[in-house]
Amino acid sequence: MNASNDPYDILIRGGTLIDGTGAPRRTADVAIRGERIAAVGDLAGRAVLNMKSMPAVA
Repeated sequence: MNASNDPYDILIRGGTLIDGTGAPRRTADVAIRGERIAAVGDLAGRAVLNMKSMPAVA
């Protein structure tokens, strides 16, 4: 997914991305605008949640 020039509502940085295709998991940033994923990759934005400091959920 590609980022546009519009600001994001939420940017989650450094999360583990599992896309459901069977591809290996990877570390990525995920930008959300409104109720949709706006971009995935190495991103910058307004709000940041650092996933490295959050506990894992089983």
